[in-house]
Amino acid sequence: MSATDEDLMRRVQAGEIAWFEEIVRRHRPILLRVAASKLGQAAVAEDIVQEALLAAFAARASYRPEYSFRTWLWTILLNLCKRTYRREKSRSANPLTDEATTDLVAPVPGGLQELLSAERAHVLQAALEDLPESQADTLRLRFFAGLTFDEIALAMDCSVSGAKRRAKLGLLQLAERLRSYEESVR
Repeated sequence: MSATDEDLMRRVQAGEIAWFEEIVRRHRPILLRVAASKLGQAAVAEDIVQEALLAAFAARASYRPEYSFRTWLWTILLNLCKRTYRREKSRSANPLTDEATTDLVAPVPGGLQELLSAERAHVLQAALEDLPESQADTLRLRFFAGLTFDEIALAMDCSVSGAKRRAKLGLLQLAERLRSYEESVR
């Protein structure tokens, strides 16, 4: 049986810092997926995830094991993503969208299928960017990161019913945008 994140952080707090490597191994891929979705560029997402993990390590003494480690880590990542997005938005009219993020949906090998997968990823990214930030972040945390509504509520500092409402409204708007896109390409 493998140790929980909370157990690993207790060990890291006790000075066994090598255990933080296991935390990075467990969480980096999904953190990267959510950051890439939010920021629109894989390279920027890599930097933010690295910064989030370094911030978590630096703040390890402040982590309280009676609370969810995932929630704590996601809160750090979301705050860094928001700060980066706002900083880039103030610098340019089209923040972080010079490169389309196509790694949200893994391409299916083979010419046309690969192109279609990349197009679907681009359409999903664009549709998420059109949503209010709170709804888009809720959907990213729920469906890309697999967080529960309780964890989302804690990470986003809202009630559980608020998180569920954001997800519902976001899904409805996302479905409408995707339906409109499908109709436009027919």
